Amino acid sequence: MLTVSTAVLHAIALVGAGPRGTSVLERLCASVPELAADAPLTVHVADPAPPGAGRVWRTDQPAGLLMNTVACQVTLFTDESVECEGPIRRGPSLYEWAAARGLALGPDDYPSRAVYGAYLEWAFARAVRTAPPRVTIRVHRARAVRLTEAPDGRQTLALDDGTVLDGLDAVVLAQGHLPSAPSVPPHT
Repeated sequence: MLTVSTAVLHAIALVGAGPRGTSVLERLCASVPELAADAPLTVHVADPAPPGAGRVWRTDQPAGLLMNTVACQVTLFTDESVECEGPIRRGPSLYEWAAARGLALGPDDYPSRAVYGAYLEWAFARAVRTAPPRVTIRVHRARAVRLTEAPDGRQTLALDDGTVLDGLDAVVLAQGHLPSAPSVPPHT
C-alpha cells in the first residue's frame, strides 16, 4: 500500500476527471494566485477513466453517438458573460477548437461524443500545462473507494489501487454519471 502524506502542504483531491472535474481543475489553477500567497498546492485527480473525457465522453465511441448541445454552446472556459469568483481565462468553445484543427463541424452542428471527449482531454492537458509553478497535479488512474475525516478536519481518500491520500484540505466529488445498479434484487 502506498501512502502519500500531504500534511505539510496544501492538498486537494478531485474525484472524477470528466467535464466537471476538468472544469474544477481549470478554476483552481486560475484562482491559485488569489488564494494563499506563495503556498504550494498539490491537486490529486482520481478517476480510472482517461482524464478530461472521463468514462462517459470516451474518444473510442462510434461517430454516430451525438451530443444534445450544438458545438458553439459548449465550452470549459470563462469570458465576460460568466459571473464567477476568480479571474477570466478565455479558451475556445468546442466549435472554435474543432475549427482550429480542421474538423468538419459547424457552429450549429451536434458534435459526436468522441469529438467532445477529445476536446475535454485537450482542456485537461491545457489546465495541467498552464498550471502555476507552485501547483503540482497528480493523476491517479484509480477509483476512490473510501473517504474519511480526521479530528482536525483533514480528509483521507483511499483508492482501489491501494494508494491512500491523507492530509487533504478538501475533496471535491465531481463524479458525473455514476453506473446504476438495481436498488432491489430482481425476483427469481
